[in-house]
Amino acid sequence: MPDASRSSGVLAGDAIICKNACNLKSIHVTCTTGSTDQYILKIFDSGDATLTGNTELARFVFKGHTGAINVEYDMHGVLAREGLFAQLTQPIPPNAASQFAFSVEYN
Repeated sequence: MPDASRSSGVLAGDAIICKNACNLKSIHVTCTTGSTDQYILKIFDSGDATLTGNTELARFVFKGHTGAINVEYDMHGVLAREGLFAQLTQPIPPNAASQFAFSVEYN
């Protein structure tokens, strides 16, 4: 049987991805930043938005790129004991040329 994974689907903001223990398989990000816009995506071992004392599993920082960037980060099944929460810091308001989206695969 193949190693199947669940997906968060395409997201563009803070999200509870999984509320219980799971294995983080990979993170996919696509980003185009206009001007000096900055996007910071953090993935935490947390089943909710309360992050005090929770482990940050991954961080991506994108700032001021003129072309599209697509990133896949293989997490090799890292165990998240409490779940997965994504926190996205983005400019308000973003530059009209900026776009950001991500998805998380886990099981």
